[in-house]
Amino acid sequence: MPTDKTTVKSYDGYAQKWADRMKAGLRPAHDLLEKPAMYSLLPNLKNKDILCLGCGTGEECFSLKSKGAKSVVGIDISKGMIDVAKKNFPDLEFKVGDVENLKFKKESFDLVYSSLMMHYIQDWRKPLKKIYSLLKPKSKFLFSTHNPVYYAGEFNMQGDLSTKLSGYRELNQNVVKVYGDYKKERLIKDVWFGDFKVNYFHRPMSSLLNDIAQTDFKITRCLEPQMTEEAKKNYKSDYIIQSKFPMFIIFELTKI
Repeated sequence: MPTDKTTVKSYDGYAQKWADRMKAGLRPAHDLLEKPAMYSLLPNLKNKDILCLGCGTGEECFSLKSKGAKSVVGIDISKGMIDVAKKNFPDLEFKVGDVENLKFKKESFDLVYSSLMMHYIQDWRKPLKKIYSLLKPKSKFLFSTHNPVYYAGEFNMQGDLSTKLSGYRELNQNVVKVYGDYKKERLIKDVWFGDFKVNYFHRPMSSLLNDIAQTDFKITRCLEPQMTEEAKKNYKSDYIIQSKFPMFIIFELTKI
C-alpha cells in the first residue's frame, strides 16, 4: 500500500514550509539524530549512481551529490515536494513517483537511499523486491524508519510538554492497566506543527523483519542511533529520551 492521500495532500500543501524548516535547521530529530547516523553508514559515493526515495524537497539529494556521487535521482510521491526540489536544485533530477511502481532499468543503481519514508508503507515486500531489482550486484539499500519500540507507546501533548507511556501497571491480581500497544499493526493518525496531518503505520519488529526475510536481501548492518553531543548541549531532554528509547532504526540491506 503506497502513502495514503491524506499524507500526500499534507506534503503537497506544506512543501515550501518544509523546505524553509530544512534550511533553518528546525529539525533536531533529523539533523542531530537520523542524518549523522545515516551518513556514517554511507559507502564511498565517488562516481556512483544513486536513487533517493522519499526525497522530499531535495536537500538529501544535494547532500549525496556533494559527497561525490556521479548521479542522484530523487523520487517522491508528493508533486508539491518535487516542484520545490526542482526549483531549489535545478541541476539535479527529480521525479514524482510511487516506490512500488518505479520505471527504471534493472541494475541501474549503486545505492538506493531512503530517509524516513518506509513507515508510510504498510507492506514492504513489493517495494523491497522492486528496489532489489534496481540495484547492481553487491550494492546496498540504506534506509531509516520509525522504531516500533518508540512508536508503540501512548502519546499525550500538553502545551509544549509531551508524555509517552509504554508498559503496564497491575491494579490487583485480576486488573491491569496497559499503556500503548507494541504488537497491534495499525495506522497512526498524527498532526505535526499544529496543522500538518500525517498518517503512518506502526508494525512490530517481527513484521518488518519478516518482510525483509521474504526477499533476497541480506541485512548487513542495523543501527538504533543516538543523538550527537551537540544535541546533548542544546536539546538535553531529547538527548536523554533518545539514549533510552530510540525513535528511529536504520537498516543496511545488501543485494547478494
